[in-house]
Amino acid sequence: MKKVIFIAGILAAQLSFAQLYTSGGVVNQSATPNSPNVGIGVSDPQSKLTVYDSGVAGSNHFELRTNHLRNSQRYFMKNIIFGTGTEDVTFSLRQDGQMYVGGNVGIGSVNPQAKLEVASEITNDKNFVMAQFLGSGASGGSNIVSIGFHNKANLEINSAYASSGLRYGNFADFNIENDSDSPIYGSINFITNKKIQMAIRPNGNALLNGKLEAKELKVTLTPTADFVFDENYDLPRLEEVARHIKEKKHLPEIASAKVMEKEGVNVGEFQIKLLQKIEELTLYVIKQDQQIKKLETENSDLKNLASEIKQLKEQVLTMKSSATH
Repeated sequence: MKKVIFIAGILAAQLSFAQLYTSGGVVNQSATPNSPNVGIGVSDPQSKLTVYDSGVAGSNHFELRTNHLRNSQRYFMKNIIFGTGTEDVTFSLRQDGQMYVGGNVGIGSVNPQAKLEVASEITNDKNFVMAQFLGSGASGGSNIVSIGFHNKANLEINSAYASSGLRYGNFADFNIENDSDSPIYGSINFITNKKIQMAIRPNGNALLNGKLEAKELKVTLTPTADFVFDENYDLPRLEEVARHIKEKKHLPEIASAKVMEKEGVNVGEFQIKLLQKIEELTLYVIKQDQQIKKLETENSDLKNLASEIKQLKEQVLTMKSSATH
């Protein structure tokens, strides 16, 4: 009876290979019984299963099919390591297109040291593209590359489209976004030499540890210092300004050098304060010009009066001389 079952098994196996053969492939099994290699379309398979299509270039070599039913747990292939305890799934490909890889993935790297490592050797001095993320469509949208950590420290690089898919900015803008909603944490930092050299804070403030060189710098801040020219403006007397300078060693309403060195300078506010002092100085100059003109007029009157007195004096002297003779 056991022999009959064994022979039936052999016949079933041969029938199975025959079915593979009748589907158009040449099936070959290695002669080694402990580790047989199966080849479809190849007579000397070098792996457990080798599929080869000797047809034209680009022909379909291997195809996996399932029924149309959307079963998320249906796998095309699944690699499981058996052993003591829990089974480990190292690789799986589901029918809905989802793929799981338990180890590191290398593209151009045979020994990846990270979850995803993309490597390419530069063979010339020209720039090259390592990876591309492209998307397009007439209905709009955004090209987004999102990298997240605990849904807090997220970095999104997106090119927003000014349409129904608008996120930030306008069409063809290049946006770097930290998706954290914290008003304190979530800065975008630029680091060199193991230090934060430039940072953009969540409140809109920016930090730069170094010099800033630009062809033009625009600072928007209101109000301006034109209130100095109001008729009701209380222009400080120069005597008061002189006394403040003598005591404090700096202009009124302007921080001292020590305070500036310790707390820094708000460029916008400082520029308005300087403008205020320039406008006050302009008023002082205008007043002095008026006083100078007044003094010049008075001086001219005095000169005319002196000339008249001189003429009268000469006439008196002439009359005295005539009376003597």
